[in-house]
This record gives sequence, structure tokens and C-alpha cells, in this order.
Amino acid sequence: MNWLSAVLKSSVGRKFLMGITGLFLCFFLVVHLAGNLLLFAGQEIYDEYAHKLHSNGELLIVAEILLFSAFAVHILYAISLTLTNKEAREQGYAVQRSKVPGRAFNILGLTPDNTMVITGLVVFLFLTVHLSDFKFEWAWGDQLEGIEPYAKAQLILADAGRVVIYVVGALFLGIHVAHGFASAFQSLGLNHPKYTPTIKSLSRVFGFVVAIGFGCIPVIFPKLMQAEPEHEYVEMMEISEHTLVPDESASPAQDDAHGNSPEHAAPNAVEDAATPAESTTPPVPPTSQPAETSTTN
Repeated sequence: MNWLSAVLKSSVGRKFLMGITGLFLCFFLVVHLAGNLLLFAGQEIYDEYAHKLHSNGELLIVAEILLFSAFAVHILYAISLTLTNKEAREQGYAVQRSKVPGRAFNILGLTPDNTMVITGLVVFLFLTVHLSDFKFEWAWGDQLEGIEPYAKAQLILADAGRVVIYVVGALFLGIHVAHGFASAFQSLGLNHPKYTPTIKSLSRVFGFVVAIGFGCIPVIFPKLMQAEPEHEYVEMMEISEHTLVPDESASPAQDDAHGNSPEHAAPNAVEDAATPAESTTPPVPPTSQPAETSTTN
């Protein structure tokens, strides 16, 4: 095991682990973004997705352990490489990247290395806020207790401060992976003059998709929530108007027992009430008088 410890302590070994964990985290970002975009599909679909995801208890625990382990290794080795191999990185990666035309990391004297440090720090702070909101619910007290995932997103993103935090976090995350995705392949030794420019172009596209994908949710989703009550109100008004307007095409109601239509039923009922009811008792036949009897003396 001494050789493994020596490899992991070396600069090459640490960069290799950073590349592996970085690609794993990029894969997680794709899956996580696809799930978050289901918010635009409606409450029923998003809640069903969230419940199915959390119904796999044991599998979810394993996935979370792998995810947090990847984050921890990636962050710790990034700090270690920053503190101990800064000069080596400046003479290696930075010099090699400076030969690539169109390099966009020269603004304000920034290099790919210190840009990754700055964006990585901001992403870490954003991740802390994100986990405190949706995973541990530390900042919301009892407001999020027992509510559905869709309603939780509604409540959190209704806060203007959270919207700013999530938009800024998405932008820095996009910048970080725009360089980190291609850098992961180089850390794994997959560096070829023929394929590296294509990988870097794909890396920039990936960073753009990540930034726009995650950034549009806190901007658009609250506006959709504001439009939903108005839309439901309009639908209710249309239903009410439809039920109040009589349907002239419908056939008239069936006449009553007296042959009257419904509009004449009420007056006839009054007349019937005013007319005395005929007796149904049969007439009594007249009784005959007994004949007088004559008496003889």
C-alpha cells in the first residue's frame, strides 16, 4: 500500500484524482439539471419525480455518499495543489494554455489556475447555501417542514436575495466547468493536438449550458408562479360565464302532466289552487218512503 500512498501524494496522482472526481461531478450536474428543469413541467410531474427519487432509500444513500466523497476529494486536492504546486502549475498548465489561440483568461491578468481557484471558492459558498436550503433547511426554520418539493422550490425562489445568489452561483459554476471539463481530460493524460481543441470547445459549450440552465430557473420559475393564479382566475371566470348563459339550442323541457310547458306551470298551479276540488265521493241514492198501510175495522 506504500506505492498507492506515494501515488496519491504525488502531484500526478492528485491531478488524476481531481480529473476523475471532476468528470463524475460534471455527470452529476447533467443529471441534476435535467431533474431541476422538470419544475417547468408542473407541480404534479416534479413532485412525482422527487418522490420516486427519494423512494429508493438505500440507493439514494449510496449515491449521496459517493457524491459527497467526490466533492470532498476534489476540493481537498484542489486546495493542496494550489498551496504546494502553484509554481509547477504556472510553468506547466498555464504555459501550455498560453500557446492556444483565443485564450479568454487574460482579463485582469487572470490565468486558468487562479480563475479556477476563485470560481471554485464561489461555487463552494454557493453549494453551502444550496444544501442549507434544499437538503438541510437550516435557514428556513419550520417554513419548509412537511411541504412538497415543488412548494419548497416556490417558497425559496420567491425570496429576491435567494434569486440573486442562485443566478450568481450558476454563472460561476458555468465558468468553472467551462475550463474544468477540458482540464479533467488533461489531468488524466488525454492530451492530443488533434482532439484537445475539440474537447476545449465542447468544454466551453458545456459551461454555457450549465450556466444558462441553472441560471434560468431562479429567474423564470418565480414569474411562472406569479402568472399561474391569474391564469386559474381567468379559467374560473370563463367556466362561470359558460354556466350562466342559457343554451338556446337545447330542447325545451318536457310538458307537465296537464300538458303545460314549464313557463305556464306556475300560473296554472295558482288557478288549480283557487278552484275547489271536485268531490270524489259517489252520490247517495234517494231512500224510498215506506208505503202507508190501511187498517180495516
